[in-house]
Amino acid sequence: MASSSIPEWTELNQKKGLDPLGMQTSSVNLYATLLPGISNVTLRVRYYGLYTWLSQSYAHHIGDTNPERWQQFLRRSEALYALIGRAHGNETGIAGDVWAGKEFENENNEQIDIAAGADPGQLTHYLKQPWGAYGAAYKGQLFETGLFAEVEGQEIPVPGPEFGDEVAKAFSESVCTSSEKFLEIVERGVVSRAELDDLINFAPSEIAEDSRERDWYERILFAKAGLERDSD
Repeated sequence: MASSSIPEWTELNQKKGLDPLGMQTSSVNLYATLLPGISNVTLRVRYYGLYTWLSQSYAHHIGDTNPERWQQFLRRSEALYALIGRAHGNETGIAGDVWAGKEFENENNEQIDIAAGADPGQLTHYLKQPWGAYGAAYKGQLFETGLFAEVEGQEIPVPGPEFGDEVAKAFSESVCTSSEKFLEIVERGVVSRAELDDLINFAPSEIAEDSRERDWYERILFAKAGLERDSD
């Protein structure tokens, strides 16, 4: 008697991911073509101004060409930015927001140790990625948009010659006198809750409608900043 044909199933393999069939690739290629320098993880446009200003400030105030010093500066700045967003409230898309929320839960914690949560080698991290949100999401996009440029012989970027310096200056105008306070806190690695209130104008949503900073973001997004490329 002929045996019946039964199906032979393949071994069950657990797939952990949001796009197991790779269908997202076409969407990524489309928006990368339409908006060079923008991705699905660059969630807040003000990070573009922040990083450009940080690069310019690092060159003027520190100037150390050791990549580890630049890494520490970046990570502390991102951690402080997360705390500012948490202090401002209702801010989304900020790297390190979960860490910042935990720091705020302790009402007796008047002084928040940024260095402990940001410096490489520490046990607690606002983000595990070695270069933070800069390395994970924004670095390549900053170069793609022309906001960053490379300097021969060193690994630390500088604002792009076409308009990077102008964007950094526009960001500095928006945060005004708070810029020196921000850099001072990054250097010492500790911030008080009262000081965070003084830095609210750094928050991602605090882009003034009539500011040069906002105008520059629009010009970059719509390829009107002066860097003409076929992909724009």
